Amino acid sequence: MTTEVYCALQACWQSLEVLQQQVNVSSVSENRTALQATTQHMRAHLARLEELLTPAMEAPSSEAAIASPADSMAETGLLQRCYQALGLPVTKTGHQAPGQLGSGTDRAERQRIEQELAHSRRLIEKIADTTPQMLYIVDLEHFVNLYVNRQVEEMLGFTAAEVQQQGVQFFANLVHPEDLAVVQPHLERLLHSRDGEAFDVEYRARHADGSWRWLQSREVVFARNAQAEPTQILGMAIDINHRKQIETALRESEVRFRSTSEQSAVGICHCDPAGRFLWVNPALCQLLGYTQAELIALNFQSITHPADLPKAGVKLDQLTWQQPACSLEKRYLRKNGEAIWSQVTLSVVHDDSGNPRYITGIVEDISLRKQAEAELRASLREKDLLLAEVHHRVKNNLQIISSLLELQANRIQDSVVQEALLSSQNRVIAMGLIHETLYQSGNLSRIEFAQYVRRLVAGLIKIYGTNAALQLSLAVDETFDVPSDLAISLGLILNELVTNALKHGFSQSPAGTLEIALNCLAPGRYCLAVSHAGDCLPPAFDLERFSSMGLKLVRLLAQRIQGQVTVERGQQTSFKVQFGLPQSSPNRPLQ
Repeated sequence: MTTEVYCALQACWQSLEVLQQQVNVSSVSENRTALQATTQHMRAHLARLEELLTPAMEAPSSEAAIASPADSMAETGLLQRCYQALGLPVTKTGHQAPGQLGSGTDRAERQRIEQELAHSRRLIEKIADTTPQMLYIVDLEHFVNLYVNRQVEEMLGFTAAEVQQQGVQFFANLVHPEDLAVVQPHLERLLHSRDGEAFDVEYRARHADGSWRWLQSREVVFARNAQAEPTQILGMAIDINHRKQIETALRESEVRFRSTSEQSAVGICHCDPAGRFLWVNPALCQLLGYTQAELIALNFQSITHPADLPKAGVKLDQLTWQQPACSLEKRYLRKNGEAIWSQVTLSVVHDDSGNPRYITGIVEDISLRKQAEAELRASLREKDLLLAEVHHRVKNNLQIISSLLELQANRIQDSVVQEALLSSQNRVIAMGLIHETLYQSGNLSRIEFAQYVRRLVAGLIKIYGTNAALQLSLAVDETFDVPSDLAISLGLILNELVTNALKHGFSQSPAGTLEIALNCLAPGRYCLAVSHAGDCLPPAFDLERFSSMGLKLVRLLAQRIQGQVTVERGQQTSFKVQFGLPQSSPNRPLQ
């Protein structure tokens, strides 16, 4: 119950006590002025109580209405309510009982007062029964429960009659044994308290079904005897079982969090939006070489490597409601000045208005990983240099072989042998060109096929193309590249087909166009075509039975790359080689 409701209810009961004393010492007609003042106070307290609890009350307007202060007969009616509420007899020694006054006017006034008394009683009972708190009055002299409202049944499962039958022992019997050490000192403080001094206590009470419910009670001395000793206690209790469950869950969650964070192998911290540390775990202290108190006095910026400050600032600026987390690699400076690489994950926690409350940081030491990466990069650079040197030496050796073949061909007079040596030289040049291209490129495992085709065909045209009117049409995607081993096979195939076209395709028509195209047939499947105008092949030409060394080599190389060779004749002669790229090839399909 709130403090306002508590005070209003207590004031109502105290007004009833005062009214009882005034009526007991004199008749209504003798002390009308005092009774009027007390009655007005009583009505004001009742109105305030009704105002505080209006949402919970649904009293008819006829019951809620309070008689006008002009009604001079209303004061005496509250006396009966006072007697009934406090359990006192209707009359006291030396005074007339209500309804027994001498004059007829007094009797009429008593009747009206009794009517207003009934109305006031119903109003207070409605307020007490509709309030969500359990209200009770305990008489310490007679060991009885003077009053308990209906909420006791909802909170503890007992009826008001059962509570009153058990007397003051009712609450004592229900308190959890572990909470007696808290309740008993509370009662001692209450018995020695001043007027109006209230005390709160939390304890577990047994429900009628045997379960335990957490209650919070506020109690105050309600009445005293002539020796100023407490005789009655007014108490109010609320059910805090749900709150206690939440508190228990929060405590367990906090224990799990602290256990996880303190035993974590990575550093964890909380920072305010400015980067100042609010909390750090032991792992972060050990990582940076600071104590917890020393780190709390610092911030993220003060321990960040100067070269990484701009990067860290940009990442922090990216933390928003829509993107509450980010990750970056940065260097921290240990207490001894040593720089260590860390993987930092930052996440921001916002309040309900969207403003950042604090930032959670998870810091992982990646110095060993960074060192391994540096060593690996150095090793890769070294391997690249070695591999480039290998390609360079292979290219040089192939160049020597080519030169030897050329020297041998120049010394032989037989044209057939010269032609064979020249063809072998061209094949060596085609392979050497692959190694030269790889050596000059930044990628030693793949080759840009269009560039290779352009250089290879230019060299062959220089050797065999005696007609200056010969034109080259190249239709190969500039971005298409192939693995080096596949490039050697395709280069040798292309060498044979282009050589064949230059030697035989333009014999009848010196002017013309040599067409080379690479087309995508399906994802991962391609077709290399070498075409020229006219048909220079023999009438009975059969690709499978033709004994030319060059075409045999083309068929063997095509089988090596799971390819297939076909020829189309007519107004144009076209040799086509269909092949596929390896499954792991990153090449994009040609358009």
